Amino acid sequence: MLERVPGYLQVLTAHGVECQLLRSADPGRVIYEDDVQVVVVPHP
Repeated sequence: MLERVPGYLQVLTAHGVECQLLRSADPGRVIYEDDVQVVVVPHP
């Protein structure tokens, strides 16, 4: 899945949507997770 991220970021940027790719070993509190994505609340 990560191989596709740069292309998605280019599409979002072309449409004026600000976005960032962030990587972290400890991103925060996981609130959702499945086979291809994770949603977290960042540490304060």
